[in-house]
Amino acid sequence: MAATFDRSRSRICFRGLFPDVRAGSAMAADLHGVVAARAHRDQPAHKRVDRRRLQLTSSLRRGAWSLDVTVRGANHAYAVRTALAVINDLYLTLLERYPEYLIEHFGLSPE
Repeated sequence: MAATFDRSRSRICFRGLFPDVRAGSAMAADLHGVVAARAHRDQPAHKRVDRRRLQLTSSLRRGAWSLDVTVRGANHAYAVRTALAVINDLYLTLLERYPEYLIEHFGLSPE
């Protein structure tokens, strides 16, 4: 995994976090759903994203699924902690629903 920080936009980018994701697939929808759910009121407080401090967006381009975190103000530490927690949730979602993807693309043991 690689992350870049665009200082001019105050954005942390995780480009190509998940390769070979098909547009319109259930997996793509599930990944986008995990990110979108983080801003909902029904999320527990420890998981809910404070939209005054950052904005999470996900995208899928040429089969590469990416996550962007736009930091608002001086909330960089919060943004990094939140991004890593979301990425952990994304991997857990893949492990639960799409283990074959993790086996194929990340060398996860099939056992």
